[in-house]
Amino acid sequence: MSAIQLVKCQFERSMATYDAHAQAQKKIASKLAEMVYKTLPDRPRRVLEVGCGTGLLTRQLNAVYRPDQYFLNDINARVREILPTLMRDRPYTFLYGDAQQICLPNELDLVVSASSLQWISDLAGFLAKVRQVLSKGGHLFFSSFGPSNLKEIAAIEHRGLDYHGLNEVRALLQADFDVLFCSEEEMVLRFDEPLAVLRHLKYTGVNGGFSSVWSRSRLQRFCEAYRAGFGDAQGVSLTYHPTYFAVRGQ
Repeated sequence: MSAIQLVKCQFERSMATYDAHAQAQKKIASKLAEMVYKTLPDRPRRVLEVGCGTGLLTRQLNAVYRPDQYFLNDINARVREILPTLMRDRPYTFLYGDAQQICLPNELDLVVSASSLQWISDLAGFLAKVRQVLSKGGHLFFSSFGPSNLKEIAAIEHRGLDYHGLNEVRALLQADFDVLFCSEEEMVLRFDEPLAVLRHLKYTGVNGGFSSVWSRSRLQRFCEAYRAGFGDAQGVSLTYHPTYFAVRGQ
């Protein structure tokens, strides 16, 4: 099963628990929304959101801008079920599928994506595709994750996604966009025990990059290694490494 298929299954299973446990993703969506507000005082009329999920970013942008046409994309077909409540009386179009493969609408004023482009297998190709559908002077805002993301899990399991670093993504963007802003940070979450970390990953669906069957003995080894490497008297840590980008089409 490919990474994109695996994460599709994981997010479908975690829809009911995602919002309650996605502490880092909520902060990231809010920061990304603030970046958009500060850069775009005028209302964008045609907006595409890639990987809208349960709507952490959607709610914020729709409340402020109320675009004429809001295109919402996700690989999880079950997102379709929550959109009528999420969007209320606002017009929208749901675009189901892998954003790398489906046709995207043209003449977009704004393309946004929060915590999803790390799953794109050909980031350079996808960014070029986005550039083709932006209107003149259109903007792209997105957050992804850098190499230190979930570094505790990667250190123990020796597997995970191959995350792009900030400078690597900036270099890709400079081919087709004017880079207005880019930054990165680390968010360290604290948990009482390693099992709580695994529950957090399960409930948010973000374990698609290293999901596997856990035997009792393997789980015990994992917990012991986690406490030894990333624990203290207060519990254990889990690191998120969000990266943020704001660009304008050339």
